[in-house]
Amino acid sequence: MCQRCGGRADVYLCRECGKQLRDNLKQIPWLSDRVAEAAVKETNITLSLSKIGRAPKTEDEEESPVPFSQPAHQAYAHIETVLRRWVRDFCDQLSVEFEPIDTVPADFIGPLPRFGRYRQGRYVADPRDRRRIKPGYLPTIRDMARWLGAHYLDIVNSEDAAYFSHEIDTIIHSGLDVINPPRKTFAGRCPTKINGTDEKCGVDIWIDWNDDTARIADFVTCHRCKTTHDSKALRDNALREAEHMLMTQSEIIDIMAKFGEPLSPNTFKKWRKNKRLTPRGWKYGDRIIDRRIHHYDPAVYRFGDVRTLCENRRHNQRKTADATA
Repeated sequence: MCQRCGGRADVYLCRECGKQLRDNLKQIPWLSDRVAEAAVKETNITLSLSKIGRAPKTEDEEESPVPFSQPAHQAYAHIETVLRRWVRDFCDQLSVEFEPIDTVPADFIGPLPRFGRYRQGRYVADPRDRRRIKPGYLPTIRDMARWLGAHYLDIVNSEDAAYFSHEIDTIIHSGLDVINPPRKTFAGRCPTKINGTDEKCGVDIWIDWNDDTARIADFVTCHRCKTTHDSKALRDNALREAEHMLMTQSEIIDIMAKFGEPLSPNTFKKWRKNKRLTPRGWKYGDRIIDRRIHHYDPAVYRFGDVRTLCENRRHNQRKTADATA
């Protein structure tokens, strides 16, 4: 029986769990490179999210004088630590010495096996080429992941196979969370009163979105005062406070996206053209007035009116889906 899922298996892992483990080991070299890039912010993969998913910066990121991501650095170190520990354990179990794949020791005598070819005077390497390990060489994450993959059959026959597979899953998910952060939605500001005074914490609260259940997390903790809030109540309160606010089209689209209810500019323009949405004033400098002074003064709309139209549209879509089901 498979120690991971309880399915039928001749060894400690079933075929499906074994395949997943093998695929994860193949993914680790690529993943570790992306996490390393994110750690020094050499890639914009973690910065390409819109304002919807940007969580507050950590203290380390705010105080660091150079581009540096503490979560990515910790994720990279965790991947390296886990692989190094398992390589050492399996070397002990198998009574072998660790040697990176496609390498020869530093004291190897003789020409290295080479399978590449020279093209236009330049040598084109082949994956089967061997390389000489220098004295004092420290194996990389890529070396360790490839070594574990090469000993895959020995691993699935080990009593530690299920535990090893679980830890590899964990570092894969933590690495993916670093380079592709979970979606977050805005829930307003923390209403907790500080030290019994009327002064509120006031820090922005962002709630994790669960893609599996298509809903926000049930509870969220303020990263400043550490107070735990009911996510739905906090979000509903923020939306009620914004009901009567007057905003421009771009401001409404931006705040709807922050609250996890994205609205297309084309839909907004359609409602405006069909007179379903009418201006409640115009923005003139820092003021909102009841008439347009210049032709370029942007119109402002009531946030609650837009949300009502969005709710009606979702209701009609559900009725249409139920009728066609």
